Amino acid sequence: MSTEDELLKYKQLLDSGLITQDEFNKAKEQTKDKEVSNDKDDKKTMITTTIFIILLWPVGLIYTLIKKPFKKNTNIVLCVWYAFMTCMLILGIILGVKYSSMKKDANDQQASIKVEEEKKQAYDVNKFANISSSELKEIFGEPDHIEEGTRNDFVEIPVIHYEYKKHDTFGDITFELLNDKVIDFNATGNFSYDKNRSVLRELGVEREDTCATVIQSDTEERYRCPSQTIDDLWVSGMDNVNGTFKYLKVTYDMKYFEEWFIPMSTEEVSMYQSNTQNSVKAIMKSSETAVFPDITEWSFGKNDYYVAVQSYVNGKNTAGELVKSEFTFVYKANTQELIYATYDGKLISENDYIDTKEILIKLLSEETGNTTENAPTVPIDGSTTEISDSTSNL
Repeated sequence: MSTEDELLKYKQLLDSGLITQDEFNKAKEQTKDKEVSNDKDDKKTMITTTIFIILLWPVGLIYTLIKKPFKKNTNIVLCVWYAFMTCMLILGIILGVKYSSMKKDANDQQASIKVEEEKKQAYDVNKFANISSSELKEIFGEPDHIEEGTRNDFVEIPVIHYEYKKHDTFGDITFELLNDKVIDFNATGNFSYDKNRSVLRELGVEREDTCATVIQSDTEERYRCPSQTIDDLWVSGMDNVNGTFKYLKVTYDMKYFEEWFIPMSTEEVSMYQSNTQNSVKAIMKSSETAVFPDITEWSFGKNDYYVAVQSYVNGKNTAGELVKSEFTFVYKANTQELIYATYDGKLISENDYIDTKEILIKLLSEETGNTTENAPTVPIDGSTTEISDSTSNL
């Protein structure tokens, strides 16, 4: 096993919590000492062999010149041959030593790059996504403090906080667990990063096409759905001069904290806008008079279940008067089927629509086994359900 492979193996053991930082440092020093020792042995062997080969041909040359064991012409030919071979061997040795030195430098550089890449991803935040409390303890050990509580951002949920103080990598860090799964964490410390790399790469996150930049300034950066495992990532207290930041918040399951949290692509927005315009025109008495606002006065929202669209249209009513009518359309996220719509304050379509909050409360009830009266039932009789007020703030 090469030196770089050994170093990477110990780094992985450190990241997984199987060895301590001191054990890693000790193993690292031993690996480097072993490499130095091997280099010395290889160098000694090479020197011995080189000396033997170098001396072989000059000795033959000298012997032939002094003893002249053969006829004159034969001795001359041997002397020329010995001299030529001696020069070739010296040239070969010089080139071999140079090649070995270049190869070693290349290997050392490659090992250094690999170790540096591992070091740069020391803040790898993917490994905490939805892991259990036992898996968390395998990485961090027993928490310094455990506290039960509730979160009431969008849906009230029971959470358990696992707090770790003065961690070598993450400083003071608090994990929130729901149903024994990590759903987010907050970390405060003095984190360093490479100013020539993106913050996402520093945190081990490969940016997906669905990623949306929420904030990007000199002091903070925030990304929505940057990867398949992370719904929200927020870095603040940034110092671009010294390459440090102080605060890190990562959310793996955003649906409990915000209703419309999934970013939409330009193509999605255009498609839902066009579909909604066509549906609104079909409702209007004088569709040819419909005038929709530009995209800045449209609102779009998406979550795991629905896509919501809100805006207004100006058009003439049956009396020929120009009026402004507001509308809200909600589609199923996976099928684009219209399941809820209001127009001009009136419910015009409801296809077993269930409020997102009710879905989540029912989901929590099923996961925890709590079948209290607060857990809603899914309507199957086509009864009307008012859309959540949060759609007014898409």
